[in-house]
Amino acid sequence: MRFTGLILRMISLFNPLKIFMPTSIFLLIFGFLWSLRAYTMTKTISSMGTMIVLAGIMVFVFGLLADQIAATRLSIGRVNKTIKSNKN
Repeated sequence: MRFTGLILRMISLFNPLKIFMPTSIFLLIFGFLWSLRAYTMTKTISSMGTMIVLAGIMVFVFGLLADQIAATRLSIGRVNKTIKSNKN
């Protein structure tokens, strides 16, 4: 369990969209299917389906934010490495 947690943490540090993108796609598809089923049965859009779709959108946005943070962190690391190598 600790090993799996470590792998997920490393993926989220360097390429977070590998975790967030499949999760958001799953939630979006599941939410749309839930809403479609509810609409065909009751002719109203289900609030649960709407919440699942919104959760998928939020996970996607958090993934984009995490990806931007990871890219910024990696570029700052490259700049610091270049500055250190130029000083020596």
